[in-house]
Amino acid sequence: MHFGGDESSGKPLSIIRLLVAVFCIAVPFLFGAACSKEEQKEVQTPRVVVPITNHVREIPQVALASQSINNEPEEMPTAVTETVSLEDEERQPDSPSEIEKPEGQEVLKEEDGYYKVQKGDNLSKVAGREDVYGNTLMWPSLFRLNMDRLGGMKVAEAFDLKWSSLFRLNTDSSNGVNVLENFEAEELPEGLNLKFVTEKDAKENLAKVAQKIWVVSVISSQNMKSLVPPAITLMKNGYRVYISEARVKGRDWMRLRVGFFETHQEATEEGEKIMSMLGEDETWVTRIAQSELENYGRY
Repeated sequence: MHFGGDESSGKPLSIIRLLVAVFCIAVPFLFGAACSKEEQKEVQTPRVVVPITNHVREIPQVALASQSINNEPEEMPTAVTETVSLEDEERQPDSPSEIEKPEGQEVLKEEDGYYKVQKGDNLSKVAGREDVYGNTLMWPSLFRLNMDRLGGMKVAEAFDLKWSSLFRLNTDSSNGVNVLENFEAEELPEGLNLKFVTEKDAKENLAKVAQKIWVVSVISSQNMKSLVPPAITLMKNGYRVYISEARVKGRDWMRLRVGFFETHQEATEEGEKIMSMLGEDETWVTRIAQSELENYGRY
């Protein structure tokens, strides 16, 4: 009976020991699993956080770089254009061609002092234009300023016989006189550019002769035909001639005069040369009024 009682009391002890053994075996597994999870958490945390963190950091950088790249093509040319524009504006005052703008005014400035011959024009008609001299008797000024043009081969071919032989004839011969008598009224070739004295040039010319009030009176006539040949001859020999008007005893006269000289003696000496050149018996020296000097000394 005693033996059986010991056996019954040992069963609970065996059970307890079994449970303890199971517990001891299970605890390491549970602890390992827990550690495993913690290690996974510890390992996964940097793996998850780092990519996210890097991604978050990289996105603004990429966006900024992209924005910078997109802006540069738009902003850089604009900046360059503005710089070039400013440089051009700063250079403009140093450039004469830019100062004389607009272009339309530049062209007019280049043509200032020239008249383009229209169909039917002659020297007297051109001289009488208000935009030239406004006086038909001023044609000698046009001839003197344009002798090279009027005597040029191309121009001469465009004239009739009188014009083409004008610069080759002997003005002392009767034939020469006949050729010259009406030449100032001969039609000029259309398109010819004739130079004339501008207002600016007129002021400069007048300043040069301001004190030269002596002239040589060559011929007085009521007929232009008698004045033209000697006028041409004198101009071809370098003299400055002009034709003035005078009313004497109720009659209108035209006077062919050569100017301008500073002294009476100088005018007298030139008068003698002129008489010999033209074959005239006499010329006379006269002191002109200030008004005549201003009217004709300008041209």
